Amino acid sequence: MRLQLTALIKAASARERVYAEFEAADARPSSLVRPSPPVTDSQSVRHNQINPMATEFNPGSQSVVPPNPELVLVNTGNALREVSLPAQPVLEGQKFGMSSEVSTNNIPELIATLKLPQAQMMKFDGDPMKYWSFIRTFDHCIGYVVVDAATKFNRLQQYCTGKALKVIECCAVMEPEPGYQRARQLLRSRFGNEYQISECWIQKIVGGPAVKAGDGAGLQEFADDARVCKETLEAIGMLDEIDTRAKMVKIVNRLPLYLQGKWRHLAIKYLDGNSRYPKFVQLVEFVEQASRELNDPVFGCVTASNQKADKDRGKA
Repeated sequence: MRLQLTALIKAASARERVYAEFEAADARPSSLVRPSPPVTDSQSVRHNQINPMATEFNPGSQSVVPPNPELVLVNTGNALREVSLPAQPVLEGQKFGMSSEVSTNNIPELIATLKLPQAQMMKFDGDPMKYWSFIRTFDHCIGYVVVDAATKFNRLQQYCTGKALKVIECCAVMEPEPGYQRARQLLRSRFGNEYQISECWIQKIVGGPAVKAGDGAGLQEFADDARVCKETLEAIGMLDEIDTRAKMVKIVNRLPLYLQGKWRHLAIKYLDGNSRYPKFVQLVEFVEQASRELNDPVFGCVTASNQKADKDRGKA
């Protein structure tokens, strides 16, 4: 891809130079049209005698400019000569679905793309929670590039491992195009089903281990997982699947006891103002705020130390 972009930039730059030369040549003063002497009857008679089959010459019907629009007259100083305009080259960008206008105007963007480090493709082992991340990265790096289906299928096999590779191995006996499309369909139906993805995320958030008091790293990890779960379920339209009382109670039970008390206070206050309990979105925001407080670089360690001291005094 980097070589193709480099060739595209060079071809566009060469084309601009050629047209600049023609514009400079047209700007120089030159006498392209010279008045033609009137044709007398005697000249017309002599012309017909030389070639009886030739048509009669009429100065008004002829043009000094060559009839071929691809030829132009260029003044070289001493004489006029016909020069063919350069044929528009087929740029590498046009092979990848980009027009010449877009390719020429986006040269700075292409240069910036060349300077980017090469993207590293992740491998997909069949985890439904990672399906969309993998398939979108694959499409960006390989799927949207105009290459043959056999190349795409080989790369898809290369970046699939474990259960994912086992599912698409059967497509290798098919023709390249239908084989590649069938492999994509199998991956989507096997690992990209919305209900399966939502169930995996719900089980991870609901059934995970409890976070210990003062465990800043554990609370931060729980907050990050809850945020990713919320964004994923919201993107696939499955956020209501986790907004049940039974699941919300299990999620709250994973929090330390002091955070469970804070959440009960906020839940009752929310119930009084809205006539319903808060949902998973509000719980995610609460956990993130609690994690931020516990992991604060200045006062977070003070809170953790006090909690540990209180725990030690309770044992004594």
